[in-house]
Amino acid sequence: MEIKTVIEVQGYTDQPGLFCTDAIMVSSEELDINKIEKEFLNTWGLSSTKGIDISCLNELTTEFIKFLEVKGFSKLKTKKIYFCD
Repeated sequence: MEIKTVIEVQGYTDQPGLFCTDAIMVSSEELDINKIEKEFLNTWGLSSTKGIDISCLNELTTEFIKFLEVKGFSKLKTKKIYFCD
């Protein structure tokens, strides 16, 4: 599959202000990421995610990944490496 559109979906961690990558979604089609985000937010009756509670943002992140899969995106299989104390 030739990859033409890549979206890295990040979510909050338990540490305030820190994010982690939840998924890297890929598509063989050349797509407008801004239109995809707007369409997703519209389905939830939102114009942006500003001011939304972290637990709701985590749920939206999960639902966005599902939304992308319905749109034909595939989840790129990756390995994680953590550097921490």
